[in-house]
Amino acid sequence: MDLLRLAILILFAAPGFAAHTGVTRRNGFSLSDAAIFGIVVIGLWLAQRAMRRRHRKADDSRED
Repeated sequence: MDLLRLAILILFAAPGFAAHTGVTRRNGFSLSDAAIFGIVVIGLWLAQRAMRRRHRKADDSRED
């Protein structure tokens, strides 16, 4: 039974080891880094907009 668990663990871990060759390139940031930054900026903007809208609705309901 332990051999089966080890085989399953190796099966799930193998793609992670195969994806990395051990060689890193250091030539600045790549397009994926810029895309992630853009997604984060858009997410923060949407969250801030939603919080401002919620605050405005709360203020409007208190005035009535």
